[in-house]
Order: sequence, then C-alpha cells, then structure tokens
Amino acid sequence: MNVRDAAKRLEVSSSIVYGLCAQGRLPHVRVGLGRGTIRISEDDLKSFLETCRPEPRTDRREWLARAW
Repeated sequence: MNVRDAAKRLEVSSSIVYGLCAQGRLPHVRVGLGRGTIRISEDDLKSFLETCRPEPRTDRREWLARAW
C-alpha cells in the first residue's frame, strides 16, 4: 500500500507516516528511480500496530513495591 493508504488505515496524516518511515519505526520499501515511492506491506503495518500497543497496567501497589 502507499503512504496515503497507510495513513487512512492508521487514521493519521500522511506526514506522520512519512516520519515513521524516516525514523525506521515503520518498515517500508522504495520503488522506482531517485527517492522512489514508498510502499508498506500489510504485514509490516500489522506488526507496527502490535508494537504500539501499551503494556497492561499493573496494580499501583505492585508498581510502588518494585519502585522502592
């Protein structure tokens, strides 16, 4: 899929997707001459979304016990 399609799926702007690609956080390939056109695979987009999931919250008392 192209950047515009990925942005629609993530419900963000195209510039966010470009930034994620530039940071190396969203795997992609460039197709064509020069800088090329960015293409993002369905599997890479799904993997990226999995890495964005927050970790389950622990009980505050457990967190405090580990912190001290």
